[in-house]
Amino acid sequence: MNERRKITLQRHRIRVNDRTIAYETAGCGSPLILLHGLLGSTRWWRHNVVALAAHFRLYLIDLIGFGASRGKHQFVLHHAADQIAAWMRQVGIPRAALVGHSMGGLIAADLAASHPALVERLVLVNAAAIPLGHAYLRHICGLFGLIPSLRPNFLPVLATDAWRAGPVTGFHATRQILASDITRQLADIQAPAMLIWGARDTLLPLRMGSALAKQLPGVHIVILPDAGHNPMWECPTAFNRAVLAFLSR
Repeated sequence: MNERRKITLQRHRIRVNDRTIAYETAGCGSPLILLHGLLGSTRWWRHNVVALAAHFRLYLIDLIGFGASRGKHQFVLHHAADQIAAWMRQVGIPRAALVGHSMGGLIAADLAASHPALVERLVLVNAAAIPLGHAYLRHICGLFGLIPSLRPNFLPVLATDAWRAGPVTGFHATRQILASDITRQLADIQAPAMLIWGARDTLLPLRMGSALAKQLPGVHIVILPDAGHNPMWECPTAFNRAVLAFLSR
């Protein structure tokens, strides 16, 4: 409990071009940026802040259209990586390690490929970084199948964040993810990378993690057998240990 009191999240808002990005910071050391997934917010990293901020300067970002960054501007997937790059330059982060979950993993991979000088290390968590195609029915079934596997204490967080983002943002973001394909860009990633995958993920099954690993030669993959789509919440101790071990190499 004493350790928790030492970590205080500071909230910030900054104007980047014509968009406002909200983010939180904690800890000190080398910069580590955390990018949440679809319908998420910085709150999805609640169980990781203490462990990671003990070693790094954490930056938890609410992507435009979500969390405290929602507003008149809609989320646009193919702009997201450039927006994060512009935010880094404005905040004064010349280079950082990135951890991206699900949709945030797609954005993190895109950022590492398109702005390699900004990314020192890359952690992709159950990342939607390979083409999902237009199999809408299979994807929707995965969404419904995901609900029973979620931790009960995560459901209120998910419900609140989804309500704040709204159905329009959720629909358009999902459609953009399903239509995205950064396969060719993955070859441009220069940063050492690690995959963390929950073996029980029904939304982005482990076979997708294996397919992504084949696109990133030399990538290290950690499979968490007791986790589903949100390993950072479902198995935080194992998740934090894996991230710290990789980033400290």
